[in-house]
Amino acid sequence: MDFNDYQDRASSYAAYKHEIYPFLGLAEEAGEVLGKMAKHIRKYGLYDVDADQEIPGLLDELGDTLWQLSECCSVMGYSLGFVAERNLRKLEIRQVAGTIVGEGDNR
Repeated sequence: MDFNDYQDRASSYAAYKHEIYPFLGLAEEAGEVLGKMAKHIRKYGLYDVDADQEIPGLLDELGDTLWQLSECCSVMGYSLGFVAERNLRKLEIRQVAGTIVGEGDNR
């Protein structure tokens, strides 16, 4: 599935009354992702976090985060695919410039 197809289909589930909702929801869902990670680290330790190990509930929270991000893009009139492509271009420019690791927007 591509991002734009996802965005079109996911928007059919939008049931909020104000356009600020997905922006607030994005922060909430990101917090829930971090909460799942924190509970896993508390139980198993920082160095036992493995990409191959499933963290209970994490995939669901990542999906909720994706939905909120998709809706933020929709509210602003952007396609999720456009935002993804733009981000890849920015990362490529930073990698070529040797500034992929660093701080600040203008690197």
